[in-house]
Amino acid sequence: MNAQSPSAYVASLVLHGLFVAAILLSAWAMNSNRASTKIFELVAGEGDNYGATEAPALGTPEGTKDQSEASAPAQPPAVPVQIEAVAAPPATVPKATPTTPNFTRTITRISNRVRDREMKKFEKEQKAKAEAEERAAAKEAAAAKSAANRMTKEEFDRRYGKQLAANSARTGTSGTIKTSRIDAKGISGGVVGGSTANTKGGAGGPAMTREEGDMLDAYFSLLIQRLKNAHERPTGVSDVLTAQAEFSILADGTIFDVRISRSSGNAEFDQSVLSAFRNVGSIGPRPDGEGTLTRRVTFKMRDD
Repeated sequence: MNAQSPSAYVASLVLHGLFVAAILLSAWAMNSNRASTKIFELVAGEGDNYGATEAPALGTPEGTKDQSEASAPAQPPAVPVQIEAVAAPPATVPKATPTTPNFTRTITRISNRVRDREMKKFEKEQKAKAEAEERAAAKEAAAAKSAANRMTKEEFDRRYGKQLAANSARTGTSGTIKTSRIDAKGISGGVVGGSTANTKGGAGGPAMTREEGDMLDAYFSLLIQRLKNAHERPTGVSDVLTAQAEFSILADGTIFDVRISRSSGNAEFDQSVLSAFRNVGSIGPRPDGEGTLTRRVTFKMRDD
């Protein structure tokens, strides 16, 4: 038989299988012959008699039953023990302590309320007094401004005398204003040579008459003149400073949203322009009485 043939491989496998089976069979036979150890519970009493199945009795080999019974001490009868349930002591409830009214706290609270009420009353009175003083001061300031805006004959001649003299030299007429007559009739704020038909007052301008024109333009001319009259020029600054202010005005004459639209470059001069608006406040309702208008006005450190 060739060692490389399939039959040789099969025979080799069969022999190995038989060998393994013989080993397993031998091991099983050895385990089956080994006696299993069983543990017994030994009886009570002194000695090495592990084969005894009953514990020996206490006594002597010659003893009798009566003697063994007599020698055994009598056991007293068992007395049942009674355990009495002990009730838990009742919970102690603390007694409510009567509260004593705190009169000091009550009096303090009442006094604080009275004090607060009196303080509010005092503050209200002081506020009303301050408002009344402020209104009185504003009224006096308005009266002072009105008086300052009035122009007398002397002021008119002082401000416009040179211009009138130049005009008279150019036209060949005298430098005085001719009037038909001087009448005592007029108003306290009038000027010499003015018309007695005007009983309401002038506008603070230099002219004795003006052409008929738009009333709104005349209103803004008066407002600008009042603003420039109220402008207090600062000292120690350049004479060529110029600033432009822009403002809005309501139909009732209220001026608001005043701002410098073109700065002069000098903060002190710009602030003097804003102060002029605060000094004037308002010259009254606009003649058109409609909506909000925005205007600009230029302030110069030195008039042309």
